[in-house]
Amino acid sequence: LNWGDDGLMRLFHKFWAALEPGGYLVLEPQPWRSYCQAVTKKHTAGGRTPRDLAALRLRPEGFVALLTGLGFSLLADLNKGSTAIGFDRPMYVFQKPPK
Repeated sequence: LNWGDDGLMRLFHKFWAALEPGGYLVLEPQPWRSYCQAVTKKHTAGGRTPRDLAALRLRPEGFVALLTGLGFSLLADLNKGSTAIGFDRPMYVFQKPPK
């Protein structure tokens, strides 16, 4: 939230740069409602709201497309079809292609 869409894209590029070819990235994006709750909680507590949520264009449901657009391959959605209570967030495994 603090660095907005630009910060998120920089982070994804850093993931790419940090990984060796063939390296893995495991990502568990939080649902959008978590971002909304974080901003509400910070505002209610009297803290400075880091960013206007309406200004953010990148959403968790679009992260797979963003990462594959950078060149990562999606290998698995680890929680797809999971019925475990409290573990209903997606968890993705990506790979930076081997040389």
